[in-house]
Amino acid sequence: MQETANKAVPARRKPVRADDIGITELSSYRLSRHNRLMRRGRDAEAERLRVSVDEWRLLFVLQRGGPQPSIRIAEAALMDRGTVSRSVARLERRGLVRRLPDATDRRVAVVNLTEAGAVVADQVAAFMLGRELEMIGELTEVEWRAWLSITDKFHRFLAAKYGEDG
Repeated sequence: MQETANKAVPARRKPVRADDIGITELSSYRLSRHNRLMRRGRDAEAERLRVSVDEWRLLFVLQRGGPQPSIRIAEAALMDRGTVSRSVARLERRGLVRRLPDATDRRVAVVNLTEAGAVVADQVAAFMLGRELEMIGELTEVEWRAWLSITDKFHRFLAAKYGEDG
């Protein structure tokens, strides 16, 4: 930003032309490449813990957010309800979660981690958060805040254009 008469003025953006953008400059390509590498590490760890990727996400949501209905898990993990339901059933058969009636609405089941499930969920969270902190460690504070701001801006643009996930 430039200072003009005690007033902050945003720096002008240089216009980007379509001719300037190759495949490696596309945001979708960059995010896919990044995601592919992240999946590689996650998939190996999920295999070691003997959970599917969907179960992995569900366990992380429960570990971070506590007991909750399947619909909230689906929203938090960006999963459809059917996938959450099947994942909960598999984890329940393995003794990692249990469904209990909601105290305020007996029609709703709340998914809870069992003791064994909490152990696996803690390992999932340790891996996810450890890797995230390692990646963030490659950035300065300013770069990290910029990354969050840029990805939020992209999300708002895409959600306005195509609708929110869900």
